[in-house]
Amino acid sequence: MGINFIGKSKISHDKENSRVYLMSFHPDDFPNIIDAMDQIAEAYNYTKLFGKIPARFVPAFLQAGHLTEAIVPRLFNGSEDGFFMGKYRSTERLLPETKALKDFQSLLLKPVKVSLPPLEPSYTIEPLNVTHIPQILEIFTSIFETYPLPIFDSHFLEESILEDKNPYYGAWHKGKLVALCSAECNREAQNAELTDFAVLDSHKGKNLGAHLLHRLENHFFKNDIKTLFSISRLHSIPMNRIFQNAEYHYAGTLTRNTQICGAIESMNIWYKLI
Repeated sequence: MGINFIGKSKISHDKENSRVYLMSFHPDDFPNIIDAMDQIAEAYNYTKLFGKIPARFVPAFLQAGHLTEAIVPRLFNGSEDGFFMGKYRSTERLLPETKALKDFQSLLLKPVKVSLPPLEPSYTIEPLNVTHIPQILEIFTSIFETYPLPIFDSHFLEESILEDKNPYYGAWHKGKLVALCSAECNREAQNAELTDFAVLDSHKGKNLGAHLLHRLENHFFKNDIKTLFSISRLHSIPMNRIFQNAEYHYAGTLTRNTQICGAIESMNIWYKLI
């Protein structure tokens, strides 16, 4: 995966996702960033372009053929709405995942269970640091066949923790790390993406994902972050249920957006204003 900059805007692109992803848009690069993304997609024959766009720049992206797939209110600095926009260069990639969407529709109609059961006494949840990278890698490699970011690279994790100062939290059981999550912070835009939720199969059913989310939220209550969001797998009903029960709002679905666990899957957007 290539992660680099076009001007001051951060992008990633790779053949596994067959996608150009505008991860962090900078106004100084408008409107040239639109053509620059098209040129990369054309050069590598990628089938999708995707980005998080502040509302005031959306018309130009629409004019260039981008579609609005989700909207998060006040995503940028707690004031400007964020549009998750995709442009498709393949009709097959635009096809909806009918069965998965039907299952997800059923989930959205179920009553929300706001109360979180207590964490079992044999588990503890603690912040993680660079000394825990070997354990983090062990969990990631055992759970994810593929992933949209280079989380299997220890240098990437070290940079994320030390330089980007992204928070990581883990659930421990008898001295062993059995689950974790993290957040990718955009402090300039005052938002954070909640991500990398991973629970070992032998420890599922213990509400560890929900408790990790709760601890991650508490971390941001003490920081200058105003909006939390997650890009969650459409196929993972349990993960979507966790965000639903935690009173996050569903904002839309990104069709066939992300290469994860060996396939390009659709992703749901959830958000909460804090």
